[in-house]
Amino acid sequence: MHIALISKNKEQFIDGTFPKPPKNDPMLAQWIRCNNMVLAWFHRSVSESIAKSILSISTASGVWFDLKNRFSQGDIFRISDI
Repeated sequence: MHIALISKNKEQFIDGTFPKPPKNDPMLAQWIRCNNMVLAWFHRSVSESIAKSILSISTASGVWFDLKNRFSQGDIFRISDI
């Protein structure tokens, strides 16, 4: 997913370097459109149960942080078994 986001020039939406602009910023509408597009990519890329659990998160960076925390936890015993 990270590679796909880089190739679409959307990495800034997940790493937090392109935060949501203020309400009076003319870029707000474009930011919302791009953020929603990345959210849709996430929702289509995960299982239904995971998609339901991230549905209430409104930013792509929030979803990325949630998924990263959820799935980056290594189980040392399982890794050694593999």
